[in-house]
Amino acid sequence: MKKIVIFGTGGLAHLLSKSTKESTKIVAYLDTVDLLKKKIGDIPVLNRIEDIKNIEYDYVVVAFAKVYEGIGYLVKAGIDKKRIVGYSFLDDTPYIEKVIQKKVDLCINNELLNDSFEELFTIPKKKFYLCGMNIIGGESIIEQDYVREQTLYLLAKEIKRKRIDGSVAELGVFRGDFSKKINKLFPEKELYLFDTFEGFDQRDIEGDSTLTYEFEKLDPFSDTSVDKCLNKMEYADKCIIKKGYFPQSFDLKDTRFAFVSIDVDLYDPIKAGLEVFYPLLNKGGYIMVHDYNNILYTGTMEAVLAYCDERNISYVPIPDVAGSIVISK
Repeated sequence: MKKIVIFGTGGLAHLLSKSTKESTKIVAYLDTVDLLKKKIGDIPVLNRIEDIKNIEYDYVVVAFAKVYEGIGYLVKAGIDKKRIVGYSFLDDTPYIEKVIQKKVDLCINNELLNDSFEELFTIPKKKFYLCGMNIIGGESIIEQDYVREQTLYLLAKEIKRKRIDGSVAELGVFRGDFSKKINKLFPEKELYLFDTFEGFDQRDIEGDSTLTYEFEKLDPFSDTSVDKCLNKMEYADKCIIKKGYFPQSFDLKDTRFAFVSIDVDLYDPIKAGLEVFYPLLNKGGYIMVHDYNNILYTGTMEAVLAYCDERNISYVPIPDVAGSIVISK
């Protein structure tokens, strides 16, 4: 039996904890940020790297995006590097170089992704091979998630080619990183931005039965504001803020839409978003729903299925980070 410590308590840690082999046992988690966490289920959460030395273990598995940084912390604390296993990676290689597959082999063959990983878990090592479609230089919006952002670019191109009338909107804006790309691609259209701009509403958290305990108290989206969002917009004069609880914040029953992004993670607001926007979508327009395959927010998939299956609406899954679906009308 291989005994492991999982360094991290977020999304990747959740995934790995559900994917351990029968010959693998999690003896502890390590979280040096959230010092209030003491247990996940019956498994203790350590708050200092030094505490690992007091337990019996075979490997420490770094389970968060900045794996190189995590390994550095462990090595500095005296953990044997041969007993460190990494799952993901986020190094300093520019994103565009990863997209066109420069330095990819260097990343995935790094020693942090060692053979021990496949001894411990039922899922394969995470590798980042990305397709190399051409990105138009002057219109590039690719920064973080190649597949999602390139999909948005191509949908915008189709909407312009087909001359689809209507405004554009995003439900679930956070700090406006995806909204600014919509704004850039549709400079002539009004962009309606729906969000509490304060994080999750407690009503939506309580209404999503798919959330597990360790995540339902977490609100990673509260650090935002209207100003943070608008300051990123290239055409801020085209942005119309709709702050408040959705769908109560929606008062545009006579407005038609060419494109809508829905990125609110939880069951109730996603279902409400589809109920509001799909009837108002012009023929030839598109709705993108993000997080369809997100392991943390599985209410997204349930909401999409509940709305689309009942109405026999087809959609296309997209393999971006956390997964999206695209609905065409």
